[in-house]
Amino acid sequence: MATSLISSSLTNLMGSTPEAYKVSASIKDGGVDASSSVVEGDQKSGLFSKGPNGVKKDDFLRLLITQLQNQDPLSPMDNAAMLTQMAQLQSIESSNNIQTALTGLQDSFKGTVDAQRSSALAMTNATSVGLIGKEVRLKQTSINYYPTVDKNATIQVHLGDRSSAPVSILDSEGKVIKTLDAGNKDAENNSVVVWDGSTDSGESAKTGVYSIGFPDDPKSTMLYAFVQDVVSGIRFSGDSALVKVGGKEIPATNIMDVAGVAGTASNGGDSSSAASSVALLGKTVRTRNETFSYGAKENEVAHFDIDLNGLTRASASIIDSKGNVVAQLPVAIDDQGRGSLSWDGRVHNGVDFSPAGSYSIQLDSNAQSFGAYSYTEGVVKGVTTISGSTQVRVGTQLIPVSKIVEIATT
Repeated sequence: MATSLISSSLTNLMGSTPEAYKVSASIKDGGVDASSSVVEGDQKSGLFSKGPNGVKKDDFLRLLITQLQNQDPLSPMDNAAMLTQMAQLQSIESSNNIQTALTGLQDSFKGTVDAQRSSALAMTNATSVGLIGKEVRLKQTSINYYPTVDKNATIQVHLGDRSSAPVSILDSEGKVIKTLDAGNKDAENNSVVVWDGSTDSGESAKTGVYSIGFPDDPKSTMLYAFVQDVVSGIRFSGDSALVKVGGKEIPATNIMDVAGVAGTASNGGDSSSAASSVALLGKTVRTRNETFSYGAKENEVAHFDIDLNGLTRASASIIDSKGNVVAQLPVAIDDQGRGSLSWDGRVHNGVDFSPAGSYSIQLDSNAQSFGAYSYTEGVVKGVTTISGSTQVRVGTQLIPVSKIVEIATT
């Protein structure tokens, strides 16, 4: 019996006090007698955990050494048994190496995919500029409804070889709230339906985003809603370029057809010129405006336009260069759903004024989650690379191209 020595070694190995758990075993036939092994106490932490403090290959090696140190000299461990345990240690080492290699390969593959995705998105954003001034048809799968702006929402439907088809309006939970009938198609198999904002139950729909569906044949490639008009601008989001057409913003990936407009000159040029910032000259751009300078001059007011992305309420904080919130203000929203905010330099108490310096504006977390942001707009008057990065001149400001989120013709 070598119970006490092995128990002591195991306790040291597990890095805990003897009271945490107790391990006892007997040596039999050159190895640990599993039938007589007893483990008492906490079996969820220390040696038994699966976390970073769990059993590793070095722990198994120390167990083997402990077993060798406490073997019966008259009946030493069998060579075959020792070789078997050494082979098991080698197997553990090989498994760990394979796991490490696979983890590294997975990280490398993920990085490659992310890089390819970023590159593809950059190319899509650049070439989308060439769509400005072109007539496009885009598949429409949803509609933004603002009852305070226009109580009637028009939906164009391509019927294909059908004479008519039902059109469903669905809420954010996928529930059908209104069913419309599309018919009286024209020579190009197109029909127009108008939704007045009412539901089938007689209630009025609230402001929000609603989906467009076709219950009769949802997988049909010939039955779809669409928007067709001249592209007036492009807005860049985190995932794709959004085409501004017919008063709507639709992902560029939904484009089904592109055509030139008779009697007008192209504003975009070919793909190579569209990728150049020179193509931005003369165009109106919208840029994120999150930082600004305050001069603390008499009657000085800092003004911001806010894209609320459909929200009807929001607030913002003015933060100084040290990260302190000096003022919290509500965002004013007009009847067109456009937001704005003005700050005259006053701090929380409404009496004292902030000193001159650099400040930033930060929308509340709910507004940020909806993609709302503060911005400024202006016409691009010039392009420069003096600073080492491409910047456009808008008014008196030089703005990095990376801050541009929307482009439109003037």
